[in-house]
Amino acid sequence: MDKPVLKDPDVFPDEKVLAEHLGDAYLPFEKFMAAISAPPLELTYEWNYYKDGNNWLCKISFKKKTIIWMSAWDGIFKTTLYFNQKTISGVYNLATSLPIEDFIDRKESRKFIPVTFDVRDEGIIEDILKVAEYKKSLK
Repeated sequence: MDKPVLKDPDVFPDEKVLAEHLGDAYLPFEKFMAAISAPPLELTYEWNYYKDGNNWLCKISFKKKTIIWMSAWDGIFKTTLYFNQKTISGVYNLATSLPIEDFIDRKESRKFIPVTFDVRDEGIIEDILKVAEYKKSLK
């Protein structure tokens, strides 16, 4: 069972810490971080410790717009992109290698709908990048 890591506010998630926790997912993590930083996305990222969740999260943004929230777990990293009722329909139209419905949490009471990917290997990275590019394009 996966469990969240990076709970200590005094231990910044640097390369060594991330490699230790992500294990085999560290190489896909590095490739993902390189891809989001390069064109066409050109996103920036920042690790912050959030007291409300008692965890380090990586906020990935374009200018002031948050595109992705990322967290580190034992052996994986998770990326979550949030959409509203109006914009989620565009996610369904993206050409992804896996059925996008598998990643969308459609609880009726939510104002924002999360699309969450658990990344263990490189196979899913292209799908995440497509969803991120769509999110970046939204006004």
